[in-house]
Amino acid sequence: MSPTMTPAANQWRSIADQTIGRAQGPELWESLTHTFAAPTMLRPNRFLDCAIPIESLIVVLSGRVVIGTANYTTDGLEIPQNLVQRFRLRGRHKQYGAQTLLDIAGSTAFAWPRLFQQQGSWSFSGAALNALDAQLTIPMAASMAATIGTVDFEVYYYLPMYPMLGDSPASYRWAAPFFLREEDWGETLQLEIDMADNSGLGDPAATTTTVWTAYGVATGSPTVDIYAVHSMLGPFSRLPGTGFVVRSEDEVAPTLAAVTADVSLYQLRKQITTSVVVKSGVIISTGITGGVQTFLSVSDRQLDRTQVVANNKRVRNTGYNRATKLQQAIRWNTIVPEGYLVISFADGKSPMTALRGDKTTGIFELRTDVDSASADNRQHIIQEQIIGGPYPV
Repeated sequence: MSPTMTPAANQWRSIADQTIGRAQGPELWESLTHTFAAPTMLRPNRFLDCAIPIESLIVVLSGRVVIGTANYTTDGLEIPQNLVQRFRLRGRHKQYGAQTLLDIAGSTAFAWPRLFQQQGSWSFSGAALNALDAQLTIPMAASMAATIGTVDFEVYYYLPMYPMLGDSPASYRWAAPFFLREEDWGETLQLEIDMADNSGLGDPAATTTTVWTAYGVATGSPTVDIYAVHSMLGPFSRLPGTGFVVRSEDEVAPTLAAVTADVSLYQLRKQITTSVVVKSGVIISTGITGGVQTFLSVSDRQLDRTQVVANNKRVRNTGYNRATKLQQAIRWNTIVPEGYLVISFADGKSPMTALRGDKTTGIFELRTDVDSASADNRQHIIQEQIIGGPYPV
């Protein structure tokens, strides 16, 4: 029997056939500062205003660091974007209650757009800031070096509120049901940003000094500017039946540090799932301040045969992770950066093909082989989930 469509789902299917929405902004919502003297959580002193629906947030970290006396002993790989350690967006939905929509590492959030389209987030770092840093690729390379000298940096993080579906016209048509609306959230949406100290760049030598100031000058402090991108939906902004996207990043615990075959990697949440992303690499284990994590390297060779299992069945029979990366890269017209594996169920450029994890009654997990051993191995799992939305009941 065909699935029954809710009236709201039918409405959204109808309007998804036409381009809707006109972006307004980015509108500066809040500007904060951070000295990098210690790891700190930054929290704007007001809630997000979604009277006009919000399609995305853009966060810009900018500043200058002067490294003196000695180079860092070990540089981090994902720098300068690792200076933001975590984004969290929380609110109370009128139907689903308290929710955490975003809980994702800064470096992962920076990489996220690049996983699904050719254009990724931006960073500029160095003495001549008119030059865009290279896009994340294979192999992964740091955009800056933690060596003696002066580095001005700007890092742009794009945080979409909708499931990313590549750069086709379908992506924006399907985005609207997931925008943040006042009717759903009221004045409850709060963004929190965890910032690193100087160990966000790596392991400083005992005599290394760092002086952090505002971008382009020797005074002030680095800034974190938060922009909201609103969408003018007109009469569509109050249609019922909208959903929201949750992106949650968890570190596998205990970490898989020994070579092994077909081991349980992570228990997935039983929600509608558009994508699962696995990030694997090795962290710097010395000289890093508590509460800060800095990757030394990421690798496509640490894990293999990483597969989703639902109701004891392997949903995607991934025989070789690098072959899967190639297939996803071709589907999304991008280069999936080293250390990131995308297992997407929206590769038809529609969220309606998402895996119905909410209908799973048995095991819903990731399984994998581990091909390289290290006590400093780390695996992160990012599950993109949808709650509510225009889905068959």
